[in-house]
Amino acid sequence: NYIVTIGHEAQQTGQSIMERIIFMNNTATCSDNGGGGGAGLWFSQANTLVLKECQFIKNHNNKNHGGALGYCPGTTSNKDVELQFIGCLFQDNKVNFGGALYINARFKPVTIDQCTFSNTISDTSLYGGAIYIDAQTTKDVKIINSHFRNLKVTDTDGDQVSGNAIYFEKTYSNVLIQ
Repeated sequence: NYIVTIGHEAQQTGQSIMERIIFMNNTATCSDNGGGGGAGLWFSQANTLVLKECQFIKNHNNKNHGGALGYCPGTTSNKDVELQFIGCLFQDNKVNFGGALYINARFKPVTIDQCTFSNTISDTSLYGGAIYIDAQTTKDVKIINSHFRNLKVTDTDGDQVSGNAIYFEKTYSNVLIQ
């Protein structure tokens, strides 16, 4: 169940830019095969998708990956999309893996620059209060000039689990946090 779809052309296109869009109080059921996350955003056939100064507030994914957005290229149409977040706000998004973002960068890099991750609710995620980085990630993930505030992961019993801000499913040499 996707709320917004970008793409589905016969061939790759240039850059798509989404600027100053507010994704708020959305609930989606998007699996890890293709992504989408709680905002229900499906993107494909663009070389680069830039989300600039967008706000992702109180979105929820009924599946496991990305309370705001799941980046899980699983099809031919979306595997060649580079993803960039610039100056975005992620607040109070909820899911099991990656309160705000679930990243599986196996084909193209992901850049998160000047973003803010903040929660006023306590049970946003089991793993990765803000970001969950999947074990299949092989491309660069850059998290630069970003802020993480009031993040805490808990399980259903109230026990703290892993990665209050960022959870790495395995050790990576291609993740830059600056």
